[in-house]
Amino acid sequence: MKRDWLSEDLHEHFSLSLSEMQWLRDRGEAHNLLGLAVELKCFQYLGYFVEDSHEIPDLILDDLARQVGLSVDVWQAYDWQGRSARRHRAMIREKLGYRPSTLKDAEALVIWLERSLEENPAAEMPQLQAQAYVWLRQHKLEPPTRLRLERLIRQALAAFESAFAQRIVGQLSPLSCQELDKLLISASEAGETFQKSRFAELKQDPQHLSLNELLAEIEKLRHLRKLQIPAPLFHGIAPQLVQVYRRRISVEAPSEARKHPDNIRYTLLAAFVWQRQRDVTDNLVELFMQ
Repeated sequence: MKRDWLSEDLHEHFSLSLSEMQWLRDRGEAHNLLGLAVELKCFQYLGYFVEDSHEIPDLILDDLARQVGLSVDVWQAYDWQGRSARRHRAMIREKLGYRPSTLKDAEALVIWLERSLEENPAAEMPQLQAQAYVWLRQHKLEPPTRLRLERLIRQALAAFESAFAQRIVGQLSPLSCQELDKLLISASEAGETFQKSRFAELKQDPQHLSLNELLAEIEKLRHLRKLQIPAPLFHGIAPQLVQVYRRRISVEAPSEARKHPDNIRYTLLAAFVWQRQRDVTDNLVELFMQ
């Protein structure tokens, strides 16, 4: 985490203005002055109160101690979780016009995150965290704890994924869904002689140039087309999102993939098949050219 703080404009962000110096001296006891200064500047920079004082780089502590004219050693006496620290945070919220986020604010944040995912559906946790902090800062809200924020983001991701899966599966025929489930049947369950599930076979790429490999790719494409995944199924969807879904299902064993709720399972498999048809077609073109 410390590494993320450091930037070329660090001095600008952690320099105390004359008005801030006066505010600090009017409100901070001598032994707590450095703690209040650190809380203030970290909140201004990050948009939230640091939960663990050990995350704050020594460079920042040394610089702020110099600015308030104290030895950095007094920092050790500041109780980050104590009554003074809580009082300081309330003072900082009042000074900056912030208030603690409520349950209603959390619900509004989740809705906003869902809408942002519609514009950037491939966004992952770090990017969504950064977007959430920007939204909270714009609304002058003190963010929830880091773990609480992660839960809210996962809630938004789950809601988005559920709606997206419903949209995709709504375009699949019952026959396609039935055939997709057959991909996950193991050889022993199917009572057939092949050693791998059909799903495992479809994941494989040709290893070398040969007639057998060419014929195997043709058979693979024939089977993929048999699944009747509509060609425009993922048109207009960010390619990164299709790749995310394809990778998710590709690394799972068939027994694990079968545990997903129906809509999620069919969406993951459809993304795999839709993208795999294009990969196998490219493989065939390359093999024919060679």
